[in-house]
Amino acid sequence: MLPIGSGIEEINTALFLEGAYAWKHQTASATKNGKLFIIK
Repeated sequence: MLPIGSGIEEINTALFLEGAYAWKHQTASATKNGKLFIIK
């Protein structure tokens, strides 16, 4: 677990299939986009 207020999000990817994923995280003050690659 991560401490509250750390600014880091933890995502459980155990059930994700291998592949490339695009993500978007939006708050009231900012939007961030990125890519996630799952290789098992």
